[in-house]
Amino acid sequence: MATRFRTVQGGIRQSNNEPYFDYSLLFTVLFLIAFGLMMIYSSSSYKANLDYDDSAYFLKKQLVAALFGIAGMVVVSRVPYHVWEGFAVPAYIVSAVLIVLDAAGNYFPWRHKMDQDYGIFPAAGGGGKAGDDHFSGMPCM
Repeated sequence: MATRFRTVQGGIRQSNNEPYFDYSLLFTVLFLIAFGLMMIYSSSSYKANLDYDDSAYFLKKQLVAALFGIAGMVVVSRVPYHVWEGFAVPAYIVSAVLIVLDAAGNYFPWRHKMDQDYGIFPAAGGGGKAGDDHFSGMPCM
């Protein structure tokens, strides 16, 4: 492992064999997660209270997803970054294919069927429910 240097007050560089951890990035990510959860609660509590009799229904669902994301972040942060370098090009290719499929998604007839069966692929404008003729812009089959 390469030796890392940390600048101390006065400009003297000292060797430090401790692994580097970016606490400012961690706190920024945690702040953004907390802020996002607060925004989800403030924007959906009324609707959740009407539909589910629990004003924190959507907050709880998003909190579970955030906890899984934080756990994944911890696992990924423990793996040396050189391991991830091999996945860079395939990840870019997969991302590009998914973007094209998402952009062209309204043109595939199976999209409406999957939306009816599983409630996925919401329309960009939202507002409908699975099975509505106007929900995905495709006629019901």
